[in-house]
Amino acid sequence: MNFDLYEFLSEYIERIKKTYLTNKFGYTSYTKPNTMFQINNKLPEILMTLDLSTIKMYLKCLSLIKRNHDPTFCITITMTPESFSDIVSRGTYFKSKKILLDLKLIVKTPKPSIILVNPEYANKLFKPKFEDPFDDV
Repeated sequence: MNFDLYEFLSEYIERIKKTYLTNKFGYTSYTKPNTMFQINNKLPEILMTLDLSTIKMYLKCLSLIKRNHDPTFCITITMTPESFSDIVSRGTYFKSKKILLDLKLIVKTPKPSIILVNPEYANKLFKPKFEDPFDDV
């Protein structure tokens, strides 16, 4: 690798790196706390196989989920043709929804307008706190 390129990349990464310290631990990250969601490594490959309308619908689903500690709140969205009318037609909505369901990117619930965004592919869950059993020792 060219030394100038390596130096540029190293300086850039160092410039955006942030260190956070708390009373119990410290960590370094390249993003602000709680601004990112997690995606499965396979998700980009899956999305590349889809048509643009279906990708747009899935991305809107991701934008509708909220960060939370409780999975029942942060993967649940309301999904109706009207709530997606700004990006797809009614017919495309149903076609794309079926594709997303078939791929298990979204999951049906007993109430048709309530859908779960499959957390195995993408989620905005806060990391669960780990209770160290030896913390009191």
